[in-house]
Amino acid sequence: MDQARVICTNRTIGEGYGQLERFMKENGHVSLRNACAIEVFYIREDGEEEQVEIWSPIDVAK
Repeated sequence: MDQARVICTNRTIGEGYGQLERFMKENGHVSLRNACAIEVFYIREDGEEEQVEIWSPIDVAK
């Protein structure tokens, strides 16, 4: 299984999903059926903005 990953912040997560969709469209990839994205938040106790990774299983066009 292949995955696409983008890195954003908790404040720009909407833009992160937009980047993910553009990448998949530009490269001819599609989301795997019945799969969902995973969001990994790197919690920081000293700040309000945190790094987020969005991982999405994809079907790579051959």
